[in-house]
Amino acid sequence: MKPEHRKGILLIAAGATAMSFAPVFVRLADVPPTTSAFYRLAIGGFVLAAISFRTVRFDLGIRLWGALVLAGVVFALDLAFWHRSIHYIGPGSATILGNLQVFFVAIFGWIVLRERLGPMYVVGILIALTGLVLLVGDGWGRPGGNFRWGVVFGLLTAVTYAVYLVILRYSQSIPGKADVLPTMASISLVGAVVLAIAVIAERQSFAVPSSVDGVLLVAYAVTGQVVAWVLVAKGLPLLPVSRASLILLIQPSLAFLWDVLLLKRPTSEIELVGAALAIVGIYIGMKRGSVSTVAP
Repeated sequence: MKPEHRKGILLIAAGATAMSFAPVFVRLADVPPTTSAFYRLAIGGFVLAAISFRTVRFDLGIRLWGALVLAGVVFALDLAFWHRSIHYIGPGSATILGNLQVFFVAIFGWIVLRERLGPMYVVGILIALTGLVLLVGDGWGRPGGNFRWGVVFGLLTAVTYAVYLVILRYSQSIPGKADVLPTMASISLVGAVVLAIAVIAERQSFAVPSSVDGVLLVAYAVTGQVVAWVLVAKGLPLLPVSRASLILLIQPSLAFLWDVLLLKRPTSEIELVGAALAIVGIYIGMKRGSVSTVAP
């Protein structure tokens, strides 16, 4: 194995592992979903801005700034949906649902860019949907609407995250694009403003109930918005897309594992099979060369 490939594997695996703890922090922190999303982007954005201060450029042009602002708005929506899904159906299922974005990105490429999907895409989506039915089927009939809303919010996470990735890819094609870290800092801070407005509109509070909740929110922001993104961004150029995509599946796999082990999620054998099938289907869908997946 080439040294750069080994380095890329280690960086991406470390980044995916760090990201896998993100939904656990969301679930444990005793604050509303929109509030925890705000703190992730606010804290993470300021840390990214501090790290990349020397490379910040403001002469990006209206077109690029517009793309980054739009990406920040959409990413804020994505986190708001994802956090609600985490609270309703748990970190594992919510993260697997969010990773279905790969299929929505592919559909966008098919409709807008006239890209050919191919038979493996159809196989992947059928396997993923079968897994999804097995994963959420038992909970769908439970009394009350929280579980169903959790699935809906999980699917909305996938849609908005796909839109975010398309905008991000578009911004990278604009001449004079910024480096990865300043770009993520800009998107994060724009998203934080959007979420702050949402917290006020929802009449929620920015208050952090305890020091433990504060530590959880800081840990969430640093691991989810800074460490994971930096590691993955550094590792992606060192590996073929197909191998990087496979390694990134550590993230939803571990998120589901942490949900079972750390949060004591009641899980049947059918749900375990469903989770495995959904992850395999997502990987097959990525093999067609769409955007590599890493959960919000």
